[in-house]
Amino acid sequence: MARYAHFHLKLSIFWCCAAIATGAVTFGVRGLPENAERVWPECLILVGWYALIALGQCTRFRLLGSEKADFERALPLADPDAVLPAPKSVVRPAHAAGLALLTAGLVAMSLAWTSWTCLITLMLLPDPIVRAVHTTYWERRHGVYLWQGQVKEQPLGTGQFFYSTPRTPTTT
Repeated sequence: MARYAHFHLKLSIFWCCAAIATGAVTFGVRGLPENAERVWPECLILVGWYALIALGQCTRFRLLGSEKADFERALPLADPDAVLPAPKSVVRPAHAAGLALLTAGLVAMSLAWTSWTCLITLMLLPDPIVRAVHTTYWERRHGVYLWQGQVKEQPLGTGQFFYSTPRTPTTT
């Protein structure tokens, strides 16, 4: 089980690291292209466009892949103490290996083709950031934590979101 907001925050940090790594290697080896002043505004427009698409997912409009209705269909955890807290590593090794392969592939493409290929990871960055912010907002508004994963005690909730109330510190 992993908190949904934490997963997306860590994913956005990974995408940001991939963008920095590919940009540093590519621009370090090939240098900054001569038409950099013209391309940066276009890149920012594309990143803004993807951010708008990600914001559209925060609505109830199912065509855009809305998660809001899925959040509201979340099941309560039967025994939060048996499941929580989340494992220390929310991002699994498969995600880290996929990130490394993507970064290596983008570096190879940018060195072989054009330097601007390394900025593809910037276009993937707004989605997890917007999802993390929206999930945090939803959690604060409803007063619960949103979890995603599988619970052996609740087999009907496979692939479902779960919620639990925030833990309050007990005084002794």
